[in-house]
Amino acid sequence: MNFRLVALDVDGTLTDSRGEIPARVRQAVGRTASRGVSVTLATGRRLRLALPVARELGLTAPLVTSGGPLVVEQTGRVLYREPLSEEQLRRAVAFLRRRGLPPVAAAGRGQPPDVFYEEEGHPAQRFFLERNDGFTRRVADLTAGEVPDPVRVFCLGEREAVHRAWRELSDGAFRLVLNDDPQGGTAALEIYAPGASKASGVRALAAHLGVAREEILAVGNQLNDLELIEFAGWGVAVGNAVAELKDRAAEVTASSDEAGVAVVLEKYLLGGG
Repeated sequence: MNFRLVALDVDGTLTDSRGEIPARVRQAVGRTASRGVSVTLATGRRLRLALPVARELGLTAPLVTSGGPLVVEQTGRVLYREPLSEEQLRRAVAFLRRRGLPPVAAAGRGQPPDVFYEEEGHPAQRFFLERNDGFTRRVADLTAGEVPDPVRVFCLGEREAVHRAWRELSDGAFRLVLNDDPQGGTAALEIYAPGASKASGVRALAAHLGVAREEILAVGNQLNDLELIEFAGWGVAVGNAVAELKDRAAEVTASSDEAGVAVVLEKYLLGGG
């Protein structure tokens, strides 16, 4: 297999259970990039949270951020975005408001502010907004045109309420991503345009780089990696991935605690280590 683009999820794929990137992984990623292979991050993180990881790894390629609908050069220049339409934004925001889940919107831009909200909401959501202080803006109405190119609407709240909202909204009008925090008893619901995913972002980046689908290697661990794993020429799940991703990946490698990303890169791109 001849791979020219490697797309890596960050949390739980590159990072281990302590939230750190193992030295073996850092070395393997660096060696891969030094051989002329484009290595990108395909992550749910926004640019400002993806950049430190890219810099730690010495990556220079554009990054696939915000769950996929935003591809950004590390300078902040946007190469591709797939925003919610005005009608989709209105529907998503109204839906969450009616269920007592204050909505937050992420803008399709590479500079702050890129998070907009009406109310702070649940303590978990307040914590998120406080942690992103300086990159957020409170507005009276998310649907009044103050959010530039919104690529994602989301909420954080009590697990039962968020799961109920997810079930009620699962009619195919949006792409939904549900994330649980079992220890905290909370959950997050992310709402995207129907075609927006890590796969769509990586597809756009591959076109920009002149890379064919079969030349893409992707590694992930969660359901938001599913479309990407199926789209890539070779999609790999780390050993700690959710069961559905493992079932549909071309290969299951070692866990993130066992430097699974390094194992894959060494196998396919670095001649066995």
